Amino acid sequence: MAVRLHVQNTTQFVVPLRFARAVSGAPVANSPDLDDRGFEMPRPTGFNPTDTRGAMVGITVGDEVTIKVVAEDIDGSAPLHVTLGQSSAPQLQLVSPAKGPLLPDGLLRIKAIADTTTGQKVEVRLGSPIGPVLAELEPHVFSPLTLNVTPHLCRIHSAAGPPGTGQIPNVDVARLFQVVSAVWKPAGIRFNIGATITTEYFGFAQDDGVVRVPLGGVSSVASILAKDRVNNTCNVYFVRFMDSALGIGLTRDTMATENSTNPGVVVAADGLADAAGNVTFTRPSTGADLVQELGNDLAHELGHFMSLRHAGGVNAPGLSDTFARRQLMHPHNLLPSVAPSNPNIRFDDIGYGTVNGQGHRGCFITIKQFGTHPTDSDTRKARDRVKAANNVKY
Repeated sequence: MAVRLHVQNTTQFVVPLRFARAVSGAPVANSPDLDDRGFEMPRPTGFNPTDTRGAMVGITVGDEVTIKVVAEDIDGSAPLHVTLGQSSAPQLQLVSPAKGPLLPDGLLRIKAIADTTTGQKVEVRLGSPIGPVLAELEPHVFSPLTLNVTPHLCRIHSAAGPPGTGQIPNVDVARLFQVVSAVWKPAGIRFNIGATITTEYFGFAQDDGVVRVPLGGVSSVASILAKDRVNNTCNVYFVRFMDSALGIGLTRDTMATENSTNPGVVVAADGLADAAGNVTFTRPSTGADLVQELGNDLAHELGHFMSLRHAGGVNAPGLSDTFARRQLMHPHNLLPSVAPSNPNIRFDDIGYGTVNGQGHRGCFITIKQFGTHPTDSDTRKARDRVKAANNVKY
């Protein structure tokens, strides 16, 4: 099949192939999202460089991951072969296709075998294993880091003391952390989940709800974060309702914004309620969609706990370009919909499915570090934060 090119600039990149996430819909462990923003490779300090041009992907040592090769400007029947670049200290092992051409589904599988000081790239070649290179991928292999977590199911009562009428949020902590683990695997960050604590509060402004601006000084995020804490863990509190946010993630650097003297995470499982206790928003998702939505929110707030800011440093409604909407740190979940008032939003479904016409926020955690993007290199920033003593011993 002939490909016609119309060169418009002095530099033109021809992209016969590209790399993409191997699945669509909910996040799946070992099917990572890729940092495929352009073909420049601005790497954070300390990342092993190669001469690759194209996408980057993160992998944890010991993991096998599946990545899809997409025929962009080449005949789908073209024989393609996957090879690994030469390295003095190999990081990767090609699992499939081990021999012969890439199968029609375009799926390749690699295993991360070592976090070494040299990079190694994945190549897709035309015709044979020694044919011309049509596309390159730069994996970054990370030794695993562990963040200890203590989950809390919060029963909130307006009564001054027992008995109370508040309810425990109906969340499956284990299933939510399956989503979180799948999201953060490409950054080499895993979670050690401690025993779930039922934490009970009395004398709040309303049953079941957290009022971020205290009503009568009795209910706030600070009050939630102060109780039943387990040292040297990230304390995550699930509540039923919160006003003006579905989740909050605080570090020691940001906790004062909520008048808190403790870092941690709060996630509203059921929706939003105002200071008078009136429910103003109920999560539209149900079943597996709700698990995906809540799991994504939890992964997002843990990102804040690990020092990350919203994509582009922008709060609601967030950036409208597709790359930003794919990012875990986009401020909205579910995403703003395509509408005449949103001319820059091209798709509702950015690869993670939709609920009632609204797209699930993506799970892409940036690897590249473009100088014009103030919130790039989120993978490195999160890893640095988990390593830091003041983020583990708090």
